[in-house]
Amino acid sequence: MYSPTKLVDSFVISGLPYYDAPLIFDQLKLGSDLTIVPERDNPYDPEALALYSNDHKLGFVPRENNSLWSTLLFYGHQNIITCKITQLSDHHGHLLVKAGLYVIDAR
Repeated sequence: MYSPTKLVDSFVISGLPYYDAPLIFDQLKLGSDLTIVPERDNPYDPEALALYSNDHKLGFVPRENNSLWSTLLFYGHQNIITCKITQLSDHHGHLLVKAGLYVIDAR
């Protein structure tokens, strides 16, 4: 079956407790688009990719997943990838948000 996007990477968003995820967790929806924002000035990782839901920072693409995506974004290929929420879980206050990076079909 045809899909306009193809899942190419999947991960648990890093840093959820430190940003806005606990404040807006109940508003998050499966399949929602996330905005990918490179943080080149990040003191811990110059390839850091922050993930936002609307204006709320949720956390980051994990370091072990971000190198290729950071490079593509740096070279202007924002139009070929998209990020979506693929799993939401709240287990006694321990929040988990899993996301997927998808390549967009440009044919």
